[in-house]
Amino acid sequence: VERVGARIRSQLLQSIAAAERRRLVIRRGDFLWSPSMTQPPVRGKDASGKARKIEEVAPEEIAACILGVLDYSFSLNNDDLTKAVARELGYSRTGETIFGAIRSQIMFMIGSQELRNQEGMISIVR
Repeated sequence: VERVGARIRSQLLQSIAAAERRRLVIRRGDFLWSPSMTQPPVRGKDASGKARKIEEVAPEEIAACILGVLDYSFSLNNDDLTKAVARELGYSRTGETIFGAIRSQIMFMIGSQELRNQEGMISIVR
């Protein structure tokens, strides 16, 4: 949306607002969701082998990936969890931006008591 001209951007935002009013989509921040979706998909690289920019990955998708990794691993330290989530999302390296986005979601989930940090090990609150 940022790369288009003002007229096209305005029309797109009006269309999104109309779709929201008709309950065809739900808007959460910069992301649109299907009202029937119960769990966001966790997507890695596309068919051509490219990963999306981390800014194009919704926080809900990162959270679902964190839960999936921890469901499989039971508990991990913060660095290992961050790296495992990055790999699942299709990133071979965790630069500062990717690391920060994943780490931020982990901290949010700890704060909302979805996850716990017990002696440096992160696990799901059950």
